[in-house]
Amino acid sequence: MLDDGALDKASKTAHLIKGESATIGAERLRETAYGLEKATKGGDKAGSRTWLNALKKELDAVKDA
Repeated sequence: MLDDGALDKASKTAHLIKGESATIGAERLRETAYGLEKATKGGDKAGSRTWLNALKKELDAVKDA
């Protein structure tokens, strides 16, 4: 479950991933991290869970590439 503290941490982590993925040219990962960052900053817990699951999949895809 994402409480307010977890949302803040997820937002900061998503922001970091967004920047690093842009640096390496992983555009889908960057877009997904941006979606998570927006959802967490907006306090959207359900949306944040959805974006977090998508981010995990994108991270796996980048690692496997």
